[in-house]
Amino acid sequence: MGNFFNSNTTNYNNFITNLYFKKIINQIIEIGKLKDTKKKILDFGCGNKELSKSIVEKKVLNYDIKPEYSDYDDYKNLKFDIIIINHVLEYFDKSEIIKFLEDLKRINPECELIVGLTIRGFVSNFVKNLLLQFSAHDNFISNYKDILETLNKYTENISKPRNIFFATKILHLKFK
Repeated sequence: MGNFFNSNTTNYNNFITNLYFKKIINQIIEIGKLKDTKKKILDFGCGNKELSKSIVEKKVLNYDIKPEYSDYDDYKNLKFDIIIINHVLEYFDKSEIIKFLEDLKRINPECELIVGLTIRGFVSNFVKNLLLQFSAHDNFISNYKDILETLNKYTENISKPRNIFFATKILHLKFK
């Protein structure tokens, strides 16, 4: 699936990277009201499990295609009400995004999707260069516009999208 195996997992040791991604995680938690929910949460592409660390009182199902991060072998065998897909869809091509959305809808057509997308505009490129992470976007397959177009065919907004530092857009969606 996608270009995950060649991607870098976010390293939170850098102060600016930590600040940026913690802001994204906090916005995801706020948008989805994850601290107040009794719903099951799947963190798809969990990486270092920062979401779980931020809402320790909640049960988060941590799945990552990289086995060293994942608590499960296959997300398709899990039951969940909310799925977090943060900085992941960029590594999928369009057909993989479509198949993934179809799989999610088959698993739970009522699930909420909270999606973080890299905008890859001027600010995003400036920040990645400032952090000396020159190759941060090199393994991306899909761009923001194409991902958004595909999402719009299958989903609709639950709430207004949020822009994080003009570098990431967070969408709160449900299936049409």
